[in-house]
Amino acid sequence: MVRWPAADRMSKVSASIVERFKKTSEAKDLEQDAREWVLSSWPWMPDAPYPFIARSTDGSEQRNYLIDDRDTMTVRVSSPTNNHAA
Repeated sequence: MVRWPAADRMSKVSASIVERFKKTSEAKDLEQDAREWVLSSWPWMPDAPYPFIARSTDGSEQRNYLIDDRDTMTVRVSSPTNNHAA
C-alpha cells in the first residue's frame, strides 16, 4: 500500500507527474508490497529528471527513483543494513 500525497499538496505539474509514476511497474510493486509506503518526495518542475522518494513506514527501506528525459528509471534501494543500487 502506498500513501500518495494529497491532491491539495501538489501543483498541477506535480500531480501529472505523480500520476505518470503511479502507472510504472515500480509503483505497482510498491502497491503490492505488504509494507505500507509513503511517497515523501516528488518532482515539482515540469522537465526531467523526475526524482521520487518512497519510504516504508516501518523504517526498513527507502527507495529513490529517478526518471530521465527518455523515461529511463534508475532505482536506488537503501536500508539500515543494506545499501545497493538496483
